[in-house]
Parts: sequence; C-alpha cells; structure tokens
Amino acid sequence: MTSVSSHSFKKQDFHIPIAFAFDKNYLIPAGTCLYSLLESIAKANKKIRYTLHALVVGLNEEDKARLNQIAEPFKEFAALEVRDIEPFLDAIPNPFDEDFTKRFSKMVLVKYFLADLFPKYSKMVWSDVDVIFCNEFSADFLNIEENDENYFYGVLGGGECHVLEGFLFCNLDYQRKNHFVSKTHALLEENRATEELDFTKWCWPNMKALGIEYCVFPYYYTVKDFSASLPENYFLHEIYKKTISNALKNPIVIHYDVWWEAVKPWDYPFGLKADLWLNALAKTPFMRDWIDSIARVEIGSEKWHRYHSIVAYHYYFPLWKTEEQIAHDALKTFLDHYFSRIHATIKQESLGMFLNHY
Repeated sequence: MTSVSSHSFKKQDFHIPIAFAFDKNYLIPAGTCLYSLLESIAKANKKIRYTLHALVVGLNEEDKARLNQIAEPFKEFAALEVRDIEPFLDAIPNPFDEDFTKRFSKMVLVKYFLADLFPKYSKMVWSDVDVIFCNEFSADFLNIEENDENYFYGVLGGGECHVLEGFLFCNLDYQRKNHFVSKTHALLEENRATEELDFTKWCWPNMKALGIEYCVFPYYYTVKDFSASLPENYFLHEIYKKTISNALKNPIVIHYDVWWEAVKPWDYPFGLKADLWLNALAKTPFMRDWIDSIARVEIGSEKWHRYHSIVAYHYYFPLWKTEEQIAHDALKTFLDHYFSRIHATIKQESLGMFLNHY
C-alpha cells in the first residue's frame, strides 16, 4: 500500500490532475463530489495546485456554469475544466449487456483512455462521482516515482486480481510505454471484455494497492468484528483487516457504491453516512434542485413507488439487521406510533372538556 514518505518533491510535481466522467443524470452528485474534494484540499492548506477535469455528456451551459460556480471560491489552488466527450464515447464499442447499461453507461470506460485524452500528463487521478472526499490525498499520489511499473493504484477487492474501480491513481507514462490504450481498444473490438471487472483483471499484476481509506463503504460502519470471516460481498481484502478500524476514523473517500442493496444518498437521504453527502450538497448551487426532485414526486408515480420501496426496505428490513432486530424494531415502531396516537387523542379530548367547562 502507498504511504507517506520523505520523497523529495520536485517543483513540477506540485500539480495534481484529477478526472471525473458523468452525464446529466449524475450532475447533482458530481457537483457535491467536486465540492467535497475542494473543501478537503482547502482544509489541508498545502501548496499544491489541482486541475479538476469534468468529462461530461448532455450538460447545457447553465449546468456548466453552476459547476464553475462551485470551483470559483477555490480558484487560488484549483481550476475546473469542463469538456464534452460525447463524440469520443460514440467512437467506443459498447461491450456491456442491457442490464449493465441500464444501471451504468460506457462512461465507466473513460478511465482506461486517459493516457490518450490527456497526453500532457504523466500521471493522473481518476474518481467516480458517487463519492464524498473527507481528506486530501496529495502525499500518496506525488510519491509515485517516474520509473514506476504499475498501470493503476487502487483499493484491492475481495476477489482474485481485483481492484475496485471507483478511485484510482493512473500511471499514464507507463500506460503509453506499454500501448495500454491500444490494448483496451482491442479488448473491446474482439469482445473479450463484457464487464468492467475484465478490464482490471487483464491489468494484473501491474497494479498496486492503495490503503482501504481510499474506498470506505458506508456498510463498513456496521461491522462489529473485521477479524471474523466476512461474506464475499464485503469486498474487503484480507490485507485491510488490520487497518480498516483506523480508516473508518480517518477515511479519504466514502464510496456510496450500489452493493448489498445499498442506495445512493440522493435517493435515500437517511442512509448510512448520507449526512456527509447532504452537508456537502448544501454548500452547492444544486441544493434547491435536489429538494425539488424529492418534493415534486407525484403520488402514485413510478418514482413515488420507488421511494416508498427504498424506505420500507432500508428502514424496516435492512440487510445489516438480524431477523430478531427487524421483528423488535417493527413492533417498537408500531407501538410508538400507536401510543403517540392514543396520547394525542386523550390530550385533544381533555382540551375539549376543559374548553367546554369554561
């Protein structure tokens, strides 16, 4: 795993480019993510310049202006560049099936083409936008040496040869040296990659581990004993069992990944660690838009039923509760509402009797 060292940074090293890719559907989460990153950088107060590259599809000028509005207060150390990549995406074959495409899009592939999209950079950071940044990460990124022979740095997943794709340090020089982008094109054209996991597998073993603090799933905060044997879906590699406790106290990235039926905080604002997302959202120009999207849901509509199913599942029947807990909480909730209703009725009747008396 990478760690802070006494590496002597050169003057030109004090610049960190980071790329994000999203479309109109993820505009609000993206704006929230960008703000959390900029706020974390500002709190660290280091003499490092950042360039945030928003690679977008389907955004209008007002959308772009609001993204720039987020970055404006941080212009002393950060610049935001918004770039439309729809023509680029159209030229990439779609290897994914219909079920995958409904949930995601070809935009998840952008990270594998950064060496061509940004020829002036030797290395770069990639991040999904369904995350919140809690701390900055400059030391680990700048510590990557020029002769490093890894395509990516990322958090190891629970399976074999698997790196979680949501946050990566990308060694673009090494990718160019080994014709990485050409090989990626070949994978797509020859239909040898049908899911995103296939891309990280063929990069192995030229991938290096980052600490678990770079990908903390909210669900980890419900686990009482990480030393025990964990289900495969926890995506927690064995090497992190000794460091996960500290990572939960000092996370760099909270990733709201959809696994174990988790939901995004913009869909369900009462979920685990959703408060961090809401706190960042409140400081962006997108807060009103998000409130409107929640409030203006027509009763009986598909979205209304979806919200109700989310609340029912995550409030009453979440996976992290045992059957006994679910039964207890359901009964407790019923009794709380029942007796509060009785109390309200008695109070109202007593008030009526008092008023009638006088």
